[in-house]
Amino acid sequence: MLLKISTILACLLQFFGGFLEILPIIIICKSKKKKTSTSLDTTEDETKMDQVMKSKAMEAELLKLIEELSDSEKKTKMKKKKRRKTKKHRKRRKKKPSRGSRKRREEDGPVDAPRKIPLDEKEQQIAKGLKVASAAYPTLDENVKSDWDPE
Repeated sequence: MLLKISTILACLLQFFGGFLEILPIIIICKSKKKKTSTSLDTTEDETKMDQVMKSKAMEAELLKLIEELSDSEKKTKMKKKKRRKTKKHRKRRKKKPSRGSRKRREEDGPVDAPRKIPLDEKEQQIAKGLKVASAAYPTLDENVKSDWDPE
């Protein structure tokens, strides 16, 4: 019986012996994996934080560059506008002056001169009647000639 028990124990020991030899290796590997996973997590967190910081720094630099470019673009646009204005001003100076108010006043002639305005038929008849009436009566206007002589 002892022999049977010893053979059974030997078989079990062989079976579980291989398992017992593998078991510490598995435990060590698992513990290493856990350690590496925590260390990996911390390194991953650190790399993520580094990447975030780098990306923020890059964004800040890009914003500064964009502002500088926009400022320079604004300056160039303003310069272009000034150039256009000066060119237009020069062209206007070179051109002959258009009929200004002074020129109009000079060309119109004397202020007292009657202007010729086209009249309708009714207005023409009325004007003829006025001319006849003005000739019949003396007026102080020198431009209107009348046959009436007080002497």
